[in-house]
This record gives sequence, C-alpha cells and structure tokens, in this order.
Amino acid sequence: ANVCYPNNSMDSPATYDANVDSIRVDTAGSQFSASACHKVFSKVITQVTASASNNYPITQISSLGGFETMQFLRLSATHGLLKDWGALHTANPQQTLEDAVASTCSGDNAWPHVLAKYKNISNVISQNGYANATYLNAYVYGPQSLGIHPARLSGTGNINGSKLTWTRGYVLIETAP
Repeated sequence: ANVCYPNNSMDSPATYDANVDSIRVDTAGSQFSASACHKVFSKVITQVTASASNNYPITQISSLGGFETMQFLRLSATHGLLKDWGALHTANPQQTLEDAVASTCSGDNAWPHVLAKYKNISNVISQNGYANATYLNAYVYGPQSLGIHPARLSGTGNINGSKLTWTRGYVLIETAP
C-alpha cells in the first residue's frame, strides 16, 4: 500500500498519475498516513543529501553563517501548496499544513475529499497534492532537511503580475544587488 496517496474504493480512477515518467499508483491499495509518508520522504531526503554526488549537501547549506536568521522566499510550488491547503497566512503554516493534509486525506475512501478540495484543478495536481504537501513539510520544515522555521519563509506567488516560478526566483536571486 502506498502511504502517500489517499485511499479510493470508487471505480474511477483506478490508478493515480504520479506525474513522474509513467509511474502509476494503485488507488484502492493506497492508504494515506501523514506520519508514514513523512518518514518515507525524510529517509529519501537524508539519503540524497548525504550522497557523495550531491554538490550542495543540506548540512553545508544549513551550516552557513547566518542561516538560523535568514529569511527565505517561497517560490512557485511552495507558495501554491501553502495557499491550496489554507496555510499561507497562518501563524504556524507547518502545523496548519500537517493538520489540513491529515484531516482531508486520511481514512478509507478519501478520494471524494480530494475531489472536493481540488474541484477546479487538474487531475494530476489533485492526485499528487497530499504527497507534494507532505514532501514540502519534510523538506522545508523537517529536522533532516533545511529545518526552516515557518516564520522565516515569506513571499508571494507573483511579482509585478508575473507568476514567481523557481526559475524566475533563481534569476532574481542571482541578479539581486
């Protein structure tokens, strides 16, 4: 059973599109668990960041002078996920995100909750919303990753009316005075 996707005992869809190559996830065999999914992402984050082929290990980034007080800018997917889950303008976006994901996605036949949550958004986004939100929580806030305090993550989804993607954000960072 996949612990990062909601259970669906309805006839459709029979599989979720994981939006990675041609990987499909069995919907009836899935059973979302916030803690189990977080553990899976934390394990992968730890393995990847400790890899010898990783040029910028998390420990190197998080040990930079001043890291503990730096402000970070939310970019594209981070901003969108926090907004989608109602965590964007809350006192504790990390906890709001965790609570919203767990309450919407847990339990048998959670797919109707997914449809209600993402009623006007593409099917692939809605199918991956829970896994993506849990990954965001593990990577940005988790102790095995960047460990950024929620108050140090700010920003907007747009600058001068243009959607702020990670590429545009990178250009802004690289060209900042």
